[in-house]
Amino acid sequence: MGIGQKARKFFGWVVGLFKRGCNREDEFVTLYRSVDKEELNDVLRIGGFRPKIGTDGFPRSMSAKEFSTSLDNAGDFSRDLFKLEGTQAVPKFILQTKVPRKTFQQLEKMLLDGKPSVIVQPEQLSFFNKTITKPKPLNFTPLPRERE
Repeated sequence: MGIGQKARKFFGWVVGLFKRGCNREDEFVTLYRSVDKEELNDVLRIGGFRPKIGTDGFPRSMSAKEFSTSLDNAGDFSRDLFKLEGTQAVPKFILQTKVPRKTFQQLEKMLLDGKPSVIVQPEQLSFFNKTITKPKPLNFTPLPRERE
């Protein structure tokens, strides 16, 4: 590669950096969480996630936050939770946020109902909230996918 080609490649990289801004998109992982109206309002009010507080004023024992790594899976979780709650079904909302890849690598990953998920433990929430982009509610839920 000649000097001219190297210069064009370098300047193309610089222009791309300015177009993307300082935070390169590939340095972040998009996460989705299905929430009810109460949690939606809480997240929007504080700008992050926190353990659900019980009627006794203490965090519930199952206060880890589960996130999907895809919008379709978040939609599936949302619909599945709606069905499980039966007659007391509460509409679900999907929140989207981005987390730095370095933070993402520190989080627990597992399959929940056969779907790749990320688990943020209660003791990680403060750090997690400091690193994520502002959670935003989506104004739609993906259509159900055909099950095999």
